[in-house]
Amino acid sequence: AKELWRRCGIVYEENGEDEEDDEGEEENKSDDGLNLDFEGRTFVVAGDLSCGSLIEIQGKLKALGGKVSATVTDECDITIVGKEAGAECEKAEEMGFEIWDEELLEKAFARAEGKKDQASDDEDVDDESQNE
Repeated sequence: AKELWRRCGIVYEENGEDEEDDEGEEENKSDDGLNLDFEGRTFVVAGDLSCGSLIEIQGKLKALGGKVSATVTDECDITIVGKEAGAECEKAEEMGFEIWDEELLEKAFARAEGKKDQASDDEDVDDESQNE
């Protein structure tokens, strides 16, 4: 991820501060300590991504509770950068927004799907318990 950011001219620095996290938040963090939650966050998709079309990716972001913006603005939280992200990537970096590459996006999607599957399994167990 950091290599892609460097290619976009982004310098990724870890702040070195230890943040106290709730247990639920900790499992939604990437290896780099980035929050992988979608709920209530605004995303911009910039550049070409191989994991799906712009419409598909935006639909998935919305389905997971995120909001989508066409351009980087003050209200954005995360910019997802693909190949040839160009000016949107640069603008996000200048504004200090979190930037995800395709690998991190796919990891976040996988975690969100895993949580959804786990919640569904838990509901099935609850239903079975009530039917006994």
